[in-house]
Amino acid sequence: MVVRLAVRKLVDLDALQAGITLPRIRIVATVRLITPAGPSGPREGIVDTGNPVSLIPRRAWSEASVEFLTHASLPIYGLGATSESAIRGRLGRLALTIEDRERSSPRIETVAYLLDDDRAPLLLGCEGILTRAILRTNLAALEASLEF
Repeated sequence: MVVRLAVRKLVDLDALQAGITLPRIRIVATVRLITPAGPSGPREGIVDTGNPVSLIPRRAWSEASVEFLTHASLPIYGLGATSESAIRGRLGRLALTIEDRERSSPRIETVAYLLDDDRAPLLLGCEGILTRAILRTNLAALEASLEF
């Protein structure tokens, strides 16, 4: 089964101010987290092939059925993050689906960092997502999909 993803091509405004036209490409999925009442409303998640584990902001996971795997909130260091600026979250297990207008993926059970706040977007990392599907891209044509 193939679920289509959106590919967004924007101009990097910081590079443009330096006189360089540089595209910023994002692969975006429509995600529904599984809640006690069933699937949540659709949420946008950025497919992040460089992230080992998904990051889910508080506003998204707070309504989902989650099992916390750690009690303490842990710092998560990204590019340029310091101990003061690092986002924080607890590791947890939850289920989700990824969909397009025509089809929905099978239920995906995964481990993710459940963030303490909403400072970061929903990022779909490798473990549990990209380890269970084939990511196909044709960025020249602005096309991407996940094959389950």
